[in-house]
Amino acid sequence: MPGLADQPTLLALEGVQLVVDQSVTSEPGTWVCSEGQVSWSNPAGHSASFGYEAIMMHSISTDAANFPRPCIYCQIDTEGCFTVQIGEEVNEVQEVRFVPADETQVGAMFDAMSKGAALNPDPVLEGEGDWIMNEDEVMAGAEQAAMLDRFDSMLVTPEQSGQFDDVEDDEDDENKPMEQ
Repeated sequence: MPGLADQPTLLALEGVQLVVDQSVTSEPGTWVCSEGQVSWSNPAGHSASFGYEAIMMHSISTDAANFPRPCIYCQIDTEGCFTVQIGEEVNEVQEVRFVPADETQVGAMFDAMSKGAALNPDPVLEGEGDWIMNEDEVMAGAEQAAMLDRFDSMLVTPEQSGQFDDVEDDEDDENKPMEQ
């Protein structure tokens, strides 16, 4: 993506391990979170870079049942992935983990990625609809609901005792044909 090298860096850390789809790369490298992408590279020539549109979700993972060390877990949209090169192979990936050497850095990594994601919102696609409402739309909906409740209360009349006492029930009239 042109111009990404010129993007301001939000956070850069040395000694970050890259785990691609449960496979650990050869050695730790440099993790860089910029305003336009998250990238990682190591001295062995392995590298990965993801624009924020490719990162469908990122989170802090601390559950040892999923991975033995605290890390940043990301789900990747393979169509938006710029590159993942491990050795001579360029791979499509579905998930990556960034594992810092210093576990206390996980929070700072998450915050930097969150800031970068906020700077790069998903584009609104035509036909997707506007499913997020603002305060004015919510208030208008509440006013409309209150008005409908008032109208409903006008239509319902309480039954009064003796209201239908003067109506005669004639069983013979039910069997007579109607006059035209």
